[in-house]
Formats: sequence, structure tokens, C-alpha cells
Amino acid sequence: MRVMDGRYPESPNACRLPTTVWWLICSGRHPVHTWSAAFCIALCMFRRLQPLPAHSHFYGPINVRRLCGQILCVAMAANVDPLVVGRVIGDVVDMFVPTVSMSVYYGSKHVNNGCDIKPSMAAAPPRVTITGHANEHYTLVMTDPDAPSPSEPSMREWVHWIVTDIPGRSNVTRGREVLPYIGPRPPVGIHRYILVLFRQNGSVEGGVEAPVSRTHFNTRAFAQELDLGMPVATVYFNAHKEPANRKRHN
Repeated sequence: MRVMDGRYPESPNACRLPTTVWWLICSGRHPVHTWSAAFCIALCMFRRLQPLPAHSHFYGPINVRRLCGQILCVAMAANVDPLVVGRVIGDVVDMFVPTVSMSVYYGSKHVNNGCDIKPSMAAAPPRVTITGHANEHYTLVMTDPDAPSPSEPSMREWVHWIVTDIPGRSNVTRGREVLPYIGPRPPVGIHRYILVLFRQNGSVEGGVEAPVSRTHFNTRAFAQELDLGMPVATVYFNAHKEPANRKRHN
């Protein structure tokens, strides 16, 4: 390849990323944007880009297609790993693409996937706000898949809370509480407490009854019964039994 003015001529097959892809990258606050950008870059590079010149003294023999695949894997792992590593995907829900943002707070404590929350801090219902569309409604379910113990979860899932008909762009207090909230009470081991949000196909008012028992609840079966489809958001935290002399209420 001939070098002119210290620069390599542009390949006729060089990939110019569409403006849409750059927008997805820059606005990657939402997981869907990150996934979309990574996928677009991967597809674009796979089809059109060639490896950089092997004699480039800046980069060396870099294979752009391989690099693109790595970027895609990293972008996907950054969004999926907490739920996969925590076995939330598998034990409670199937793989899904989050399309709604859900913010969960216990007092001033923001719940991030996999964080630790003291049971005493979670005695009262959390403050849950969601995005979505104002003309749509959502259902929230909170369960413990590790009851009574992570090693022998014979009561899986233990349902802590069910709220339906939550308007989009609002908070959970605007919904209808089907099953009153009960805070975490892990008797032994580290338990996962999972909040799953579903988009409703319409109002389910009057169509949902509180479970007869809180044990052996099944989030997947519940969603199927109400035709809720896949989750649109999921957040989970860990909790374990506190020593009696260290319990505190916020």
C-alpha cells in the first residue's frame, strides 16, 4: 500500500459508522442503547471493515473484526453480568432486554444489583419509581428464591410484595397493592430479594388475587397467567440475618 503524506489512503470498503450508531454510543445511559450500538458496530465492521495495515507503527497487526467482537462482548457483559452472576436469570426470570428504568431506594440507600441491604433497613416498603409511558401500566413482584435457606430453597419463591396497575413515569404508590409488603427475614445464609417489573397489556384490576400462600410462588407462571410477557426491568439485592444487638431501624 502506498503511503502519501504520511497517511494511508482510505479503503473503498472503509466503514463509516452511521450517525444513528454514534448517537447510540453517546446516549448509552440506557442498556438498550449500549446493546444496540455494540451490535451495530459489530455488524458494520464484520461486513465492511478490513484489518488495519500490518505495518502500522501505531497499532501493529490489529484485526478490527476481532476487536469489534470483544467490544460487543464487553458491552453485553456490562449489562447482563449482575443478573447472570447472581443467578437471577435462570432461577427467577429468563434472559430479557430491559426497556424501562426502575429506581429502588430504601431510605437514602440506592439499590444496585447485588448490593447488600440490612433487613432492618428494608422493614418498610422501598421507594420505587419507573420510567416507561404514562399511558401504560406495570406490575411489580418482589420474591425471595432462597427461602428458607440458599442451600435448600424448598419454599422457592417466597413472595414479599405484589403491586399492579402502576402508571408509567410514576412510583409504586400509584399502583394497586395486591399483596402487602413484608420485609426480608432471612433465617440463615445470604438471600436474594428480587424486584421484577412487567408491562401490562391493559388494566388487570380485579383480575389478580393475592396468593393463598406466600411460599412456592412462581414469577414466570404468574407472568404467564396474566399475559405479562417478559420483564422490562429487574433489580435485586442481598440480605442476611443481623445479630440481634446490631439491628437498627432507619
